[in-house]
Amino acid sequence: MKHLKKYFKGGLITAVGYVLSPLSFWNDMLVNIPLAYGFAYLFSFLIKGVFLESMIIFYWITNIVGMLMMHYGVKKIVSKNNSKLTKKDLIINIIISIAYTLLIVLLIKLNILKLPFNY
Repeated sequence: MKHLKKYFKGGLITAVGYVLSPLSFWNDMLVNIPLAYGFAYLFSFLIKGVFLESMIIFYWITNIVGMLMMHYGVKKIVSKNNSKLTKKDLIINIIISIAYTLLIVLLIKLNILKLPFNY
């Protein structure tokens, strides 16, 4: 029973992480961008004129959290002890998130994605 709980918890964390991570091709349009957009919209009420910057940061956060959740979930399933994420894992996740963010900024600059005040 203890193993089943470990597999279920690790699998659930991995699945949620996959949905947030940049590894799923569909997640940006359905999950990460709407989340980043919503958080940036709310954050822009606190600090005026920072919508794009905060959207980028929240987009990074969703991708990094997704990658870390996947890594943690798989480690939880396969390891016999509770090992922690390494600095190397974090750096790789940040680099991937930066690359995806540059793509999103490019899409905004090309007017493929629009900021809320452009509607």
